[in-house]
Amino acid sequence: MPVEGQPISHGIIIVNDSGEIIDIQAQSKNQRSADVEYYEGIITPGFVNTHNHLEYSYVKGLIKPYQGLPGFIKSIVQIKQNVRADLNAIIQADREMYDLGTAAVGDQTNTLITKGVKKHSKIYYHSFIELYEAISEINSPETDFRHGKAYLAAFDNQGSVSPHAPYSVDPELLKLIAQEAFVRRLPISIHNQETESELDMFMYGRGALYDIFHKTLHPQTWIPTGSSSLEWFLPFFRDSHNLLLVHNTYTRPKDIIFAQSMHSRLYWTMCPGSNLYIENRLPHIPWFQKMNCQICLGTDSYASNTSLSILREMQILQEHFEVDFNELLQWATINGARALNIDHIFGSIKPGKNPGLVLLEGMNPDKPIITDKVKIKRLA
Repeated sequence: MPVEGQPISHGIIIVNDSGEIIDIQAQSKNQRSADVEYYEGIITPGFVNTHNHLEYSYVKGLIKPYQGLPGFIKSIVQIKQNVRADLNAIIQADREMYDLGTAAVGDQTNTLITKGVKKHSKIYYHSFIELYEAISEINSPETDFRHGKAYLAAFDNQGSVSPHAPYSVDPELLKLIAQEAFVRRLPISIHNQETESELDMFMYGRGALYDIFHKTLHPQTWIPTGSSSLEWFLPFFRDSHNLLLVHNTYTRPKDIIFAQSMHSRLYWTMCPGSNLYIENRLPHIPWFQKMNCQICLGTDSYASNTSLSILREMQILQEHFEVDFNELLQWATINGARALNIDHIFGSIKPGKNPGLVLLEGMNPDKPIITDKVKIKRLA
């Protein structure tokens, strides 16, 4: 499954020692060559996980599911205050993602604890330095932005400074982030419409999400916008860079229409495992398909998921919405690579690229349905 091209039955992929694709060839079913390794199953490019929080790997199993986002936020704040981050859990999560076929990750980052792991990982990481504190009035937007830039430098500038969510970022900080993205043409990631109470907060200044942030971040100056959060924040960003909208659990058709009309380089990141864990609800995928949205996939973190497998995210969507495997594979590979500006290396099996190669065993190539029996094997 090269992704950018038709599937090749009994195809041969020629790679060099570093994993770079040299050539792709077709071969008849009965033809065999002594210097070729043969496998039963489907070979795909490595997966691109466009939303993860690697630093939260130590939170695995500590947060009760189905609390809703406000309850989840309260839990994560308490854990960060009372539980020490575990570097070994982070190392293990990185290895798990690699073994599960992940080649590249868009990783939300608040601290420097993942720095060493990322530097020595077999996975490519784009670190989204996640800013969200300015609304607390502890620091100025300018100070928070400078801190974010310093963190990005610590990750060798392999990433970009991004806002956490529209409800947690001061407008002045949002302007600084948007200007940086415009100048440097960098992808930006932001949590979008993950809970129904986000709409209540923006429309009316009330609801569970407002209550949580009023008590934890003290936004005394919060003024309802009278619009959805998406309608409020999207005009800050221009078409010069990719913008990843993450979760979209409560995104409505009119929100999609508005967003698509405002920004031509949108990528809608779906994290179905996390959506079910937190809100016990999924985005209505057919709406996004009907409007030709660029969809990509993420796992989120072990704080809100039981697995870091992109294949598992694909399986959830196939089970709930009967999405065709070829379309799912595009979401899991080339769309994510394009969103992170790394499609010259990752996302498809093509000469000159080094996307990683994954074998899916136990899947019928003629009718590819993802089940629990499908196994993942790294080939490159």
